Amino acid sequence: MRKGLSYIPLLFLLLLISCKVEVKEQSSSKYIQEEDSVLRVGMVSRSGSYFTLRDNRAMGFEYELSKQLADDLGKQLEVVVARDVDGLISLLDSGVPLIAFPLTITESRKQKVDYSDYEFISHQVIVQPKKRNGQVRDVLDLIGKKVTVVKDSKYHHRLQNLNDEIGGGIEIGTLLSEEYDEDKLIRMVSEGKLDMTVADNDVAKLSRRYYKNIDVTLEISHPQRCAWAVAKGDTAMLGVVNSFFSGNGGLIQKLRDKYYEPSGGSSSVVSNSKVPTFIDDTTICVWDSMFIRQAKDTPWDWRLLAAIAYSESRFNPNAGSFAGARGLMQLLPETMIRLGADEKTMLEPEENIRIAVLYLNRMRELITTAQTENDRIRLVLAAYNAGLGHIRDAQRLCETHGHNPSVWVEVERYIRMLSSSDYYSLPDVKHGYLRGDETADYVNDIMQLYSMYKKKFKK
Repeated sequence: MRKGLSYIPLLFLLLLISCKVEVKEQSSSKYIQEEDSVLRVGMVSRSGSYFTLRDNRAMGFEYELSKQLADDLGKQLEVVVARDVDGLISLLDSGVPLIAFPLTITESRKQKVDYSDYEFISHQVIVQPKKRNGQVRDVLDLIGKKVTVVKDSKYHHRLQNLNDEIGGGIEIGTLLSEEYDEDKLIRMVSEGKLDMTVADNDVAKLSRRYYKNIDVTLEISHPQRCAWAVAKGDTAMLGVVNSFFSGNGGLIQKLRDKYYEPSGGSSSVVSNSKVPTFIDDTTICVWDSMFIRQAKDTPWDWRLLAAIAYSESRFNPNAGSFAGARGLMQLLPETMIRLGADEKTMLEPEENIRIAVLYLNRMRELITTAQTENDRIRLVLAAYNAGLGHIRDAQRLCETHGHNPSVWVEVERYIRMLSSSDYYSLPDVKHGYLRGDETADYVNDIMQLYSMYKKKFKK
């Protein structure tokens, strides 16, 4: 009997050891180890959070924060894009340790994820034109007014609830998500095509950078707490994220200013539409002779180069954008250096034009499918604005839907659709979200200006 009892301390000791091992494993992230060279994070590709520009340059508030986190850990950042929030949460079960996106904090989600200590506060706002008189300043002023949103979106549901709360009277207009999203509706408000719409306050603030004539001050929802999240029980990853946020308050504010407060960072002078499109009947701008010299022996008409410069910088060689583009032709510094530019001279007007011509030539070589020369020019301009990756995405969508990817009007249709998650989340799309209306309008505006220049000025 005594012999049998002697096994009890041994079993008890083994049990204690196993418990200690289990606790140690729980304190280490399941998907991120010291020897890993990559930090994988889940995001939704959208305006402000994560998107790509020319040369596949990634940008966005959450992207830049994630990049800094990866750098601090000595790892490469790998972004895994989900279509929506539900898709984000499912990524945590497939090897992605972190949701780097402002996930709304709810009791039901707390059962699935652990939230970071640092919280973002979000709310929905009315987007309306700026007016001295007649501007809606209170939710009761919405009675008798029409507010248009995407059908069955969270904005639609909030408007319906608000309408009930105030006793009715709001005219709620709806559009289908296959053709419209919050960015397009905000643009339509700016253009006077819609009276009002609704957006999250961060998206609305970002839009003020592009549309100076909108007001986004009227809140119509209670504040919502949002935070980044990790898999339930992943205390190691959660500790890393909490430590990062606690030590980077200055970076967070800097990025908030950059993306959501137009007055806080450098904004492009392109928004200045008061600059005339030409000086007089013989001169487009003071850089005409440079455009002529740099266009010589190239496929490009100097008047087209001038039209691009007007659209990009309003002929201002000191122009800069919040995205980092610089100079008369608004190329990214890293792009110019990659094309052989000297950092000391690349912003000088003629050198900036020369580099832009090299870039246009490269886009022309890479765009192999164009039905006509006019189609080719438009496709090149679209790539100059948005990056070749987005244009190829639109061309793949053309093919998938049975349209001709060599014809601009067909590609344009799908470029515009790349701002909708119904399209940028499709398997054919490799580069995610794009403010497609802006790119399509950029091309059409330049071609319209070029047409006028051709009629007025000799080649």
